[in-house]
Amino acid sequence: SEIIPFIGADATVLPGDEGGAYVRDMVVNHGARGVKLHGASQGFSMSDERLWATYAACQDLGVSVIGHSGPDRGGAGFADPRGFGGMLKAFPELNVVLAHMGGANWGQALEIAESHPNAYFDCCEIIEWTEGTNAPSEVQLAQLIKDIGPHRVMMGSDYPWYDLDHTVERVMELPLLSAEEKQGIIGANAVTILNL
Repeated sequence: SEIIPFIGADATVLPGDEGGAYVRDMVVNHGARGVKLHGASQGFSMSDERLWATYAACQDLGVSVIGHSGPDRGGAGFADPRGFGGMLKAFPELNVVLAHMGGANWGQALEIAESHPNAYFDCCEIIEWTEGTNAPSEVQLAQLIKDIGPHRVMMGSDYPWYDLDHTVERVMELPLLSAEEKQGIIGANAVTILNL
């Protein structure tokens, strides 16, 4: 009973109304609480209109969408934060979480946050490689969170790649953020963002 299931969706497997019907069935009849997409691996943009019925179902049912964000190996931009713009605009009541705060394209995250109040972020993975190549420093990451609004950021596990306890420690060590803001990131914000 403690597990909150999210389901996968795919613009190429269940496009259009089929995708919307699938989401409705999984939420209404099977307890799904959201949808997870990985456009960089699945080979489609987050703003691919074949997903419109999927997003409409999520918006109607009050469940969130979490999408991997960051560059893809082929350079197609499927999961660039800017690539979320079309869907965020078309579905303004849909809570959309950009995982990894844009990853190596973290410089686009604030632009999306400022343009779309329904854009939220998780800081998994990016928090584990601060100071690395194409990564923000700890101060830059903390400032980005402050600029976006700490209430719009939550922790993610990115399981099984990272140790959850270590990720919590990394959040708690960030500069610039208050203890209350950090507590929100490691738990309370997710309740609001994901409508739990």
